[in-house]
Amino acid sequence: MKKILINLSLLSIIGITVYLAYFYDNDQTKATENVQSLEEEAWFGEEEPVKTGDPNFIRTISLDVPLENQFEGIVLENGCEITSLSMLLQYYGFEVNKNQLAKLLDYVPYALNKTTHGNPDLGFVGDIKKGNEAMGVHVDPIAKVAKQIVNEELEVVAGKGRSFQDVLQQLQADTPVWILATLEMTIPSDADFISWQTKEGEMQVTSLIHSVVLTGMDAENVYYNDPSGIKDARVSIADLEEIYNKMGKQSLFLK
Repeated sequence: MKKILINLSLLSIIGITVYLAYFYDNDQTKATENVQSLEEEAWFGEEEPVKTGDPNFIRTISLDVPLENQFEGIVLENGCEITSLSMLLQYYGFEVNKNQLAKLLDYVPYALNKTTHGNPDLGFVGDIKKGNEAMGVHVDPIAKVAKQIVNEELEVVAGKGRSFQDVLQQLQADTPVWILATLEMTIPSDADFISWQTKEGEMQVTSLIHSVVLTGMDAENVYYNDPSGIKDARVSIADLEEIYNKMGKQSLFLK
């Protein structure tokens, strides 16, 4: 009888030990998981994900804007601005080309006299087809042509002074943007600009004047169609910002 009682006591002790060990481990595991969960919540709570609309939000954008070359077909040697507009319009399905649009563009003489020149705010200065007697055209005459093509279908948003960040936000919204830039994306120095006297007053211009269509971007670069015949060329965001600002912050897009 004593042996039976002893055996029962031993079994009870073993059972209690196993029970305590199991539930103690379980409680410890749950406690550890709870601590880890709280730590993770605290960690993720420290920095919320950046959302669309935030100026720091950048996603990779690649828009398939058709390429048109100003040096192919009927050549417009100095027609980068109107060729870039043609590419932008083609992206939206308008059946146009650089030469059709060039006929709609306003023109002003390269020189009115020995001291006074044409104003690029009013029309293309000089000969768009060839030669050195040309000083390009600014955004307003380009916008005038765009409005003749889109009519009431789309709104032409154009002008000077739009911030570079706003231009990038248009790209982030899948909107290609026409801008005034420089040949080969050269950052212009003060020495690259000259005083240009017009009937409306004096302005600063440069022979580096060029125009492109912005087609995409990532965290470091902006991509663009160059009317000299390069599709999705690349320039750093920092360089493009400096170029854009120095060229008068001139842009155009459709919405």
